[in-house]
Amino acid sequence: IGETVNLAARLEAMAAPSQILVSQSVYRQVHRLFRFGPQAELTVKGMDEPVTTYTVLGVSQAIRKGLRGIPAVREVYLGRQQELRRLRGLLKSFLQDRRGRVVVVTGDAGIGKSQLVRQWLAEADRGALQIWQGQALPSPLETGYGVFRAALLDGTRQMEANGSGTPDIHESLRPYLQRLLGQPLNSMDETRIQHLAPEQLNQLTVLAIRERLLTATHSKPLVMVLDDFHWADELSYDALQSLSSIISHANLLLCVITRTQERPLLDPTTLDPDLYLELPVPPLSW
Repeated sequence: IGETVNLAARLEAMAAPSQILVSQSVYRQVHRLFRFGPQAELTVKGMDEPVTTYTVLGVSQAIRKGLRGIPAVREVYLGRQQELRRLRGLLKSFLQDRRGRVVVVTGDAGIGKSQLVRQWLAEADRGALQIWQGQALPSPLETGYGVFRAALLDGTRQMEANGSGTPDIHESLRPYLQRLLGQPLNSMDETRIQHLAPEQLNQLTVLAIRERLLTATHSKPLVMVLDDFHWADELSYDALQSLSSIISHANLLLCVITRTQERPLLDPTTLDPDLYLELPVPPLSW
């Protein structure tokens, strides 16, 4: 079947749960688009020499800044002043009354949704709030709670980088967060998780996500951006609905960016209309 396909199958089999291993040739082609762990040499069955591999950690800042892997490309922002005013007002109210908000930015592909949110948050006082960002990936790359995992990992990196440390959650929920983030589990926790029904595991994972976000907001208000949500997996939709139900008493602003779609993103009956904004992004008119 060919060396490339064989190597891909071997690396997939060797990867731990929630881990993505790539070869050096793949790394060279996509290293600007994703963040990677340290280089590792692995002995792979059927290969004469050790194979240089890298672990994918998440989407790179280049993607979030709109570089899309192309060097020396800079964004020029035009228009959208009306949409920016509404987003600025939303953030101002959020910081003043410390009640959570949900904003859903919708529009066609390539219309400028992500760029609008980047421009809005570039103006924000980063000393007054936290901004965590996650991006869903197109299937079959997306995995359970993938967009939330990306956002939580982004927040963890930021906290570790500024020396503040990551706030802990209740020990009963800690294994489910560790599993979600690809962190090692002890044998007792692994055994317990293996014997859970899928519905129980999903419920406990969502509770762990909620607890992690709520503890993070104790220090500063948190803005969590979930980009390309139209590619999100079903479990991420469930987690979003669960988070929206507690938004009124959480110091959390959820910003969901998605293409216009027929499927309702959230159940409107669970939302306080004063705390929810759907912001369509129309084509620019000249």
